[in-house]
Amino acid sequence: MEFDIPEDEYGAAMLALAKDLTDLVTEERISMLTITRLSFPMVVFTVNLVLQFLCLFYINNFVVAPSVHHVQETYGTYHTLVWDKDGKFLEERWNDEGVYSQDEKSNLCQIAMTNQVFYYTVLLLWTVSSMHEIRTAQRLFGNIMRVPRAETLGDQIVVDNVDGSKITIRALKPIVRSLMIGIVVLPKIIISCCLMLLGMRWLSATTSFEELVMNAVSMTFVTQIDELLYHFALPAHYRNQVADINFSLDITPEEAERETWFSYVRSAFYCGLTFLIVHIYAEYIQDVLPNAVYKAYENCIKWQKDNTKTRCGFTFEHFFRKMIDKGFAAAMSTSQQCYPYGEEYTG
Repeated sequence: MEFDIPEDEYGAAMLALAKDLTDLVTEERISMLTITRLSFPMVVFTVNLVLQFLCLFYINNFVVAPSVHHVQETYGTYHTLVWDKDGKFLEERWNDEGVYSQDEKSNLCQIAMTNQVFYYTVLLLWTVSSMHEIRTAQRLFGNIMRVPRAETLGDQIVVDNVDGSKITIRALKPIVRSLMIGIVVLPKIIISCCLMLLGMRWLSATTSFEELVMNAVSMTFVTQIDELLYHFALPAHYRNQVADINFSLDITPEEAERETWFSYVRSAFYCGLTFLIVHIYAEYIQDVLPNAVYKAYENCIKWQKDNTKTRCGFTFEHFFRKMIDKGFAAAMSTSQQCYPYGEEYTG
């Protein structure tokens, strides 16, 4: 049974540790090419880790923190102006634009958490994206741990083809296994977990439903830094070797069947865990706004309906009548009557 390694900077670092480090130690005469093959991907990998951790740091301080501050101030104004000291909602203050203006209502009703279903949906999709990265690291960890122990560095790698294009990792020395886990797998898990929590906090502090979707998409660029550097900085020859190298395990058909069952169990576990993480975070962990913000939905839904009406509301009855009278093309087009001209200028 074979397991692929990821085709990104993490996979390149694993190839360097498994093959190029072995070549460097076992060669009778060390060549500059071997040193370059080991050092170059590891330097790029180090740059990748630095960039990813720096992105996490600066996003937290200069993007997430201001967003949290803004949304808390918006919600604080709502509570101050529209609620009394006993926690009673004052509808007359909500309807009085002199007390609570349309702009303030717009800011409040665009907070993502005011629509619990939409908020949960995007939060779930973001968590699935983050858990995908965590699961990839978990699979990598499991594959590394399952590879047998190598007696010598030369026993780690088997080159199947004459031209050396097919490389298989059949065993690992303890030091190489430890380096793979400590340098490659552990940082990937830490970055993925931190990014998941950071993204969930940012989505909770979003003050626009449009930005709620865009923020979920834009945060994924941090996880793509490793792929960007991998394709930009590493030579094509090295990337081809990363694509060709695999872990190989000798297992019986019974073990293969058991592994198949375990794979379904793990998938079910991660699916359940993802839903549980979303619920626990949204209801118990998030510190952006109190869960009472969900109650604002009742007031905001009416305000949104009144302030997002289209000039000519579409109905099937109107569509079919217009299609019968004027044809399909006219029924599909927007009537000029929706946008009347102003008063005639008489100069």
